[in-house]
Amino acid sequence: MKVGTFDPARVFPPDDPLTLPLLRLMLATDDVRHASVLFVMADHEVRQTTGVQQALHAGQMWYLFRLLCSHLYEGGNALRTLLRAVPERRLQGLLRDRPVGAAALERLRPAFGPEAFVTRVRNSIGSHYQQADVERVFRRELEAGHVEGALVACQVGGLSRFIMTDVLALRLMDEAAGTDLAADGQALAD
Repeated sequence: MKVGTFDPARVFPPDDPLTLPLLRLMLATDDVRHASVLFVMADHEVRQTTGVQQALHAGQMWYLFRLLCSHLYEGGNALRTLLRAVPERRLQGLLRDRPVGAAALERLRPAFGPEAFVTRVRNSIGSHYQQADVERVFRRELEAGHVEGALVACQVGGLSRFIMTDVLALRLMDEAAGTDLAADGQALAD
C-alpha cells in the first residue's frame, strides 16, 4: 500500500466545474466501498450462524445492501451533475487515451435513470418507505405465509430487531430487481 500526496488546490481547483462532482463521486466511492465490505461481512455471518443470530445478521446484511444502493444512487447524482456541468469535448479529451474509463462512462450514463435497479431500491425501500408499496407487499407476503410474527428483544436497544420487516424489505428489493435476490445470487453479480 502506498500513500500519494498532492496539492489539492492545484489538482482540484474550486472554480473548475469538474471539481465538486468529482469530490462527490469520491465520497460516494468511499461509502460504497465501506458498505460493500460490511455487506460481505454480514453475508459471511449469515452463512456461519443459525437461529436468532442468523436472523440478526440477515437483517443487517439486507440493510447494508439498501445502504449500498443509496450510496450508489448518490454517486449517480454526482455523475449526472458532472455530465451536465462539464462540456462533452472536455470529458472526451480527459478520456482520450483511457479506453477503459471511456467505456465505463458510457456504461454508467444510463445506469442511474428512474427505472434503474439502484434508483428503484433507493426510492422504494432504501431511503423512502412508500406506504402503498409496503401495504401491497405486506398483504401479499402475509397471505402467502411468508411473514414471521417475530422480533428479537434485547436490553441493548441497538441489538433488537423486527424480523418481520426483513421480509418486506427483501421483497421490495426483489420487485426492484425483477428477481428473487436471496435465491438468485447471480442477480447480485450482474
